[in-house]
Amino acid sequence: LSLRSAGQLAYQAGDFSEAAEMLEAALAIHRVEISGDSSEISGLANDLGACLRRLGRLEQAERLHGEALALRRAAGARTLPVAESLKAL
Repeated sequence: LSLRSAGQLAYQAGDFSEAAEMLEAALAIHRVEISGDSSEISGLANDLGACLRRLGRLEQAERLHGEALALRRAAGARTLPVAESLKAL
């Protein structure tokens, strides 16, 4: 959670490279340690996708936004997080 928060702060400060590093690390930890919590994973995937989009890494960003969308749709088709992922894509 600390890595995600620090990554979000770096993103807000415009340091997208630093943000991406922290969010990638946070996502890797969540995938292993908290694999059952799809809301955390989808949120991190979406945040990291936004960073990568800013860095011009569009294919990776699209893949992450797609993953976030799939997880969010599985949790509920008509939700604000689903709309957020659709907008990001």
